[in-house]
Amino acid sequence: MIQIKDVPPVVLAILLCASVVPLLGFMSPKLVMYLVYDKSYLRKLELWRLFTGVFVTGVSLALLMRLYFIYKFSMLILEFKCCIDHVPTEMELVFFMFTMFVPLMIGNQLEGINTFSECIPIALIRYFSELVSDDFRLNFFGTVMSAKMYSIVSLVIDYVLNGGRSKVYYGFVYALAYVYLRRNVFGVPAVFVKMVERIKEIKIERMFSPTGMGRRLGDGKRSKKKD
Repeated sequence: MIQIKDVPPVVLAILLCASVVPLLGFMSPKLVMYLVYDKSYLRKLELWRLFTGVFVTGVSLALLMRLYFIYKFSMLILEFKCCIDHVPTEMELVFFMFTMFVPLMIGNQLEGINTFSECIPIALIRYFSELVSDDFRLNFFGTVMSAKMYSIVSLVIDYVLNGGRSKVYYGFVYALAYVYLRRNVFGVPAVFVKMVERIKEIKIERMFSPTGMGRRLGDGKRSKKKD
C-alpha cells in the first residue's frame, strides 16, 4: 500500500491538483463554470483558469485511471532521473506541468477544448519515453515494447475507444514540442526555479500527518497549584 510519506513532494503536488480541482467541481457543479478555461475569460483577467483548466474534469472511473498513470509515470520520471540539461529532474517535471496551459490555450483556440485533464497521462508517458534510454521496456498487457512505442499504442487505443473524439493527441504533441524546444530554444527561467524552491519549503505531507492536525483538547494545559 502506498503511503503519503513515501511519495515525493512534486508527485504528491501533481496528484493533489489533479484530484482536488475535479472534486471542487463535483461538490459544487456551479463552480465548474469558474474552473474551465476559455479564451473569452482572459479578457476579464480570470487568470486562475489557466491553472484550473489544466486539471478540471468530471469525477469518474476515468479520473481514477488518469491519477494512476500520472502517479506511475511521474514516479518513473523521477526514478530514472529524466532530465534535459543541468536542471534537476524534479524541477524539470514541475516546469513541464506548469507550461501545460500553453497547449490548453492552443487547443481552445483551434477546437474549443476547455480542459487539458485527459491529455496529462499521455503527455507524461511521451515525455518519459523521450528522455529515458531506448533500451527501457514497458509491459502493455503482456506485450513488452519500448517506451516510445508504448506511448504511440496508448494514444491510438485511447483515440479509438473514444470514437475519434478524444483530444489526447494534444498531450502527445505537447510532450514532443516541449522536449525539442527545451533542448534547442529555451531554458527554465531562473525566477521559476526560485519560486519552486520557496514552495518546496512547505511540507505538503505535514498536512496529512496526525501530529500536524492540531493539539488534542486539554493538551498543553498546566495543572493549577493548590494554595
